[in-house]
Amino acid sequence: MVDNVFGVFGAPQKALHLHIEEAKKAPKHIGQDYVVMEKFDGWFMYIDCISGVWQGVRSKTGRLLPSMAKYSQAFADGPKPNQDIRLIFEAVIPGMIFKDANGKFNAKAELPLGAVILKAHDILFARYPYTAFEKRYDRLESVVSYLKHPWLELVEILYIGSNTEVWKRHFETIVARRGEGVILKQLYHAYEAGKRNANLMKIKCELTLDLLVIGVAPGLKGTKYENTLGALVVQEKSGQEHQVSGMSDQQRAEWWSDPSSIIGRIVEIDAMLRLPNGSLREPRFKAVRYDKTMEDRD
Repeated sequence: MVDNVFGVFGAPQKALHLHIEEAKKAPKHIGQDYVVMEKFDGWFMYIDCISGVWQGVRSKTGRLLPSMAKYSQAFADGPKPNQDIRLIFEAVIPGMIFKDANGKFNAKAELPLGAVILKAHDILFARYPYTAFEKRYDRLESVVSYLKHPWLELVEILYIGSNTEVWKRHFETIVARRGEGVILKQLYHAYEAGKRNANLMKIKCELTLDLLVIGVAPGLKGTKYENTLGALVVQEKSGQEHQVSGMSDQQRAEWWSDPSSIIGRIVEIDAMLRLPNGSLREPRFKAVRYDKTMEDRD
């Protein structure tokens, strides 16, 4: 039976933090060849082509995106693959920080064609669901070239191999130029819809977490935020709670006035590191992740 939300290909595969796998007694990535690709600070999106019809650009949750309507139409008006596929990409707006781009992707207003760059990094085939990434990437390169959309770009492979130190050097290089990090895809493994394991991993600025907002806390007396929002109370999947700051004055006023507009949302936060007791050092709010659900939280 076809999934009503995600169609024949199922839910998107989820990336596991490399440090989580490394901490295990028997980590599964050791000695395995991975493809290293840049991880862009944008929105995960995809589009399916079924029976020669493009199905529209969708978010990670399977929602058709009004903001991407012009891109959906451009796909519809362009070439069609000769088989059922899912094209997977990261959407970025050049020159715009994620916090601002995030709001535009989530809005109903249509973004102009050419304003968004779609960084294509994977492709799935309905007839061949167990295709290893090695062959998927070859086909992806051909499809991107065939479609000829100037705003659709192939994500470059930076390295193929099992040397974790090389993975981390690529990460450090990207972060040094204010990039997001790297994605690690096991070279000879198939895409696993909805799964989170060592077959797909990521290295991001340590620590970057997607957490659930469960409450708001007032600002301390005598400070600038005494009569407004002082911190968001966020929770990890494990139940560990933290308080994070870093919101704009506008966000503080809005969420203090109406906590229901932020409680229950997934937010991305950065922290310097995790302390031995599980708490985070200097955690700061980065953005609301409208494209993620409770299942995606760390």
